[in-house]
Formats: sequence, C-alpha cells, structure tokens
Amino acid sequence: MAAPKVKQDMAPPGGYGPIDYKRHLPRRGLSGYSLFALGIGSLLLGYYTLVKWNRERRRLLIEDLEARIALMPLLQAESDRRTLRMLRQNLDEEAKIMKDVPGWKVCDPGALGLGGGRATGCPSVMPGTVAGAEPAIPADLGLCHISGNVHITQA
Repeated sequence: MAAPKVKQDMAPPGGYGPIDYKRHLPRRGLSGYSLFALGIGSLLLGYYTLVKWNRERRRLLIEDLEARIALMPLLQAESDRRTLRMLRQNLDEEAKIMKDVPGWKVCDPGALGLGGGRATGCPSVMPGTVAGAEPAIPADLGLCHISGNVHITQA
C-alpha cells in the first residue's frame, strides 16, 4: 500500500492579513483633569457651606448673648430677693437665739442692704468688705448688692 499523499496546511498566497493586537477599549468615566476639577469644585462648595453656617451660628450666638444680657437684671433681682429672704431668715433666727443675751441688737436688713458701715452701726454685707468696715463702693451711688457671705457681729 502506498502512503497517502498528505496535504499540508499552508498560508494563503500573499500571507495572512495583519493581526490587530492593540487594545481598543471604549473610554469609561471622566478624564483625570475633569476628576481633579470636580474634586476642587466640591472642596470649594464645602468651604462655602462651612463659612455660611459659621456666620449663621455666630449670628445665633450673638442673639443668645443679647437675650441673656436683656434678662440679666431680672435674674439679678431674683438672686437678690432670694439672698434678702435668706438674710431675713438668718436675722430672725439670730433674734430668736440671742433674745436672752443682754445688749444684743439684731441689725435691720434694710440698713444692711444699703451698705451698712459706720453710719448705721450695722456690719456691711457688700461683696469684698469685712463686717463693720466701710463699704468698698460708696453707698450714695445707689448700688445695692447683697453677697451670700454675711458676717454679723455684735454692735
């Protein structure tokens, strides 16, 4: 038996065409420059919002401070009334306790509230003063502030 004739697979005459091996992928998303510009834009928008909110917050803080300043005389008056009530209770209790001691005189809280001192013979209860000393602020100015620390001594 004769060997069969083998037909070899060969390139066509003139050769094969060029093989396209480069990547031709479609563009996806934004370019680098546009992403950079987008980042800068969002940063500027954030700073603008932050500055705007800080201005609003500062305005609200000023409004709160003005309201507090407006209410300060009322709050101070309430505090003074509470202090005078405690002083009156202390003086009443002192009068009750010391009623048997001869020569003991309980000072008038009205005199205490006006600064006391040598003129009234009662101790001063203004802040920063010692009982029986002259008030640090002259009483003729009309300043009447009672401190919580009252030093009552025998007159």
